[in-house]
Amino acid sequence: MLGEMVDRNEHSFNSLSRFDHTGWTVDGCGQAAQVTSPFSYLGHSLTGLTWSILLFALFMSVALKASAAEGLLAAVRPQPAPTFRLQDLEGRNHQLLDYRGRVLIVNFWASWCVPCRRELPSMNRAWTALRPKGIAMLAINLGDDAEAVKEFLYDFPIDFPVLLDHRGRISQRWQVRGLPTTLVLNQRGEIVYRAVGEREWDDAVLLHQLQTLQPESRKLD
Repeated sequence: MLGEMVDRNEHSFNSLSRFDHTGWTVDGCGQAAQVTSPFSYLGHSLTGLTWSILLFALFMSVALKASAAEGLLAAVRPQPAPTFRLQDLEGRNHQLLDYRGRVLIVNFWASWCVPCRRELPSMNRAWTALRPKGIAMLAINLGDDAEAVKEFLYDFPIDFPVLLDHRGRISQRWQVRGLPTTLVLNQRGEIVYRAVGEREWDDAVLLHQLQTLQPESRKLD
């Protein structure tokens, strides 16, 4: 059964094999990465990653597969989002409290992540539609330096803020297990939706799902 889960998720869960000296390791991204089974790395590359976390990640990728196919977001039990303080490409600080009272979409990505490259243009189009509604959006880059991110954005422009998580510590706290991962927060700062793998963010059904979180009284003119 476990082998079947791995086979079914070769395109939605990526092998976890590298990141930084903190012990948390990542080598894959999102739904469509072509990688070997995660279990082939056990014993040497999954340092610091427990069996329970690996099995949880596989289970989540199965549970989210139906929602991804429908273009929807998977609802999760509301839970407070971990705080963060990160800099953007201009050196300005951003923290979670800055967005309190607004629906916030937080996308974790990396320049080497092929599904991220496919997804980000649709996120930028969605941002154009959602910004007048008062909904905020952040792209948190995992592990790239500022120059690499700027070079990436030259080819894939993003109009909403891009923050830098150099060491992956915020990604760890937000329990990011694969890329891209996107979390949606309600006005109280609680995570209410989670998407592992790419989505078409400007899809009409998905946009409606997001807009229902933002009451009319909070929408911008």
